[in-house]
Amino acid sequence: MKREVFAGTCVPEKCENYFVLPEIWKLHIDVPGVKDSRDFLSPGLTDLSGFNNISTWNTVSGQGVHSQVGGYLYYRLEFTAPDFPDGKKIFLRIGSVDDSGEFFLNGKKIGGSDDPRDWDKSFEMDVTDALKHGGKNILTARIYDSGGGEGIWRPQALYTK
Repeated sequence: MKREVFAGTCVPEKCENYFVLPEIWKLHIDVPGVKDSRDFLSPGLTDLSGFNNISTWNTVSGQGVHSQVGGYLYYRLEFTAPDFPDGKKIFLRIGSVDDSGEFFLNGKKIGGSDDPRDWDKSFEMDVTDALKHGGKNILTARIYDSGGGEGIWRPQALYTK
């Protein structure tokens, strides 16, 4: 599993307290020309109509779902984080994103991947200040699809170092 999460990079030497996030997230595909006033990235969003369950361990099209080329995919995951040790930096590693995207934890932008050429590379984001230790967290993402495979498509994990 670590090999998939750290795709295209080396596993950090001091990677501790490894916690794999759930595979199944909620997904909403933005249809160009269709207006929707909901803020899909808001942690307070309660109306999840139009969201479907999707595996984040495979591309969206690899699961038989087709997005609109040139559109956005909105992902959402509610999870309970472990109670990480004090004094450690906490990181979120995203296995891979095709094409590019940005991530938010509890409404705070934590980073992303903006180079479509890195579609098969993992990346990490420091979530130390945004994560609720031992509590409920809302992780959201806005992923841009320019064609081909799309979305979050390898496992994700939290860890300390």
